[in-house]
Amino acid sequence: MSYAMGYDIKRSIAEPLTIILLIGLILAGIGIAYLEVGSYSSQLTSYSVVLSYNISKNQTKILGLALTPQGNPVKNAKVLINNIWVRTNSSGYFLISYSTGSFGITSPTKLQISGVNYTASLNDIAVVNVNIKAKTAELYVGNFILNMPNYTSYKIYYAQESLENFSKGIRPENYTYIGNISGFTIKKFSIKLSEGSIVVKLIPINSSINYEQMYYYEVPQFQVSNIRNTVVVAASYIFAEFFPLVGLFLANELFAGIRSNNAIDFIVSRPITKKQLIASRYVGGLFALVLGSLITSILIPLTVSYMLNTSVTLYTIGKLFGMLLIDTIGFYSLLFLVATLERKHFLIISIVLYLLLYLFNIMNIIAIFMNIPELMYATPYGLYEIVIGLNLSLFSFNVNYALVTIIGILWIVIPIALAIIIYDKLDAP
Repeated sequence: MSYAMGYDIKRSIAEPLTIILLIGLILAGIGIAYLEVGSYSSQLTSYSVVLSYNISKNQTKILGLALTPQGNPVKNAKVLINNIWVRTNSSGYFLISYSTGSFGITSPTKLQISGVNYTASLNDIAVVNVNIKAKTAELYVGNFILNMPNYTSYKIYYAQESLENFSKGIRPENYTYIGNISGFTIKKFSIKLSEGSIVVKLIPINSSINYEQMYYYEVPQFQVSNIRNTVVVAASYIFAEFFPLVGLFLANELFAGIRSNNAIDFIVSRPITKKQLIASRYVGGLFALVLGSLITSILIPLTVSYMLNTSVTLYTIGKLFGMLLIDTIGFYSLLFLVATLERKHFLIISIVLYLLLYLFNIMNIIAIFMNIPELMYATPYGLYEIVIGLNLSLFSFNVNYALVTIIGILWIVIPIALAIIIYDKLDAP
């Protein structure tokens, strides 16, 4: 038994087509990751330009400060403001004037350093020197002076919100007072930061008019973390959708094929029971699928993290690995049951099942069309999408991870258990 199983494991791993498909899918996933990273990274800004306004009846003065992501001033650089290049001084500041009402500010803008153009955010606030582990950052706030009494000094408050809630239009309710700002200036504050979006509120001091300035800011460092997760999902999708074809090939090569051409008659004539035979063949292919899923679960997150210059967690790797196992092995077990029940038409039936369950994803289509998201729990690929790739905003339900685990295990165990029982009782091998 152990020798036969070892032989089947070596055979499935060394199978050239298995190796080619595995390498091809991983490379395709990395290629998708590269394209996705390039697309998302172009939307992020590394540098920040903070503005302070002094608006009078006839003239508007704008004080600007260019900053690196670490919070250092960008000296002797050029900033594109209202289609005009202005140069920063040795402290990173610049000053420009317009006729009131004749200027426009567009963000992001261009920041030119030593002749090289970079993208920079252009705002009244900026969050720099972010330390995600320590949950600290520096907040720069530009003042907003209006030509009316008591609009020169403000109390400053800030609040935090997750990027997910912020994207849904949910705004924070509790604000923290961090200090005052007065005069034509830009001021720095040290803040605690644990979420990806912040809202800064400026309330005039000693003003009889109920007026306040509100600024919304998404922290790029937190966006990178979200982008990493999004890219990992996009890159792993191609593996989740097409790696089950490797399971189909192995099921046919190790078991269904030898049944259809009667080669199995010779094998069962040797000192091995039918239970041992089907279990050995199943485990042989299973080992290759587990190994392929593990390699993919490690390589794709590590590659994406390297591209984005960020870290990857064991939780991300483990979550992806677990769902790829359910996605791939659940279908593989089903194929062994099909091979047990149908000796001649295995390939036709298996291909039809693959098209319905994976390529056309029929249960997910039905779930969306009928607005019954729970139907997505019905298939291995549906379980993968629920946990890894589903946009839950399409439905008003929360993922039941316990149910996902139970159904995933049942998909893996029940078909192969039935296959072993049924095959053992068949008269013909």
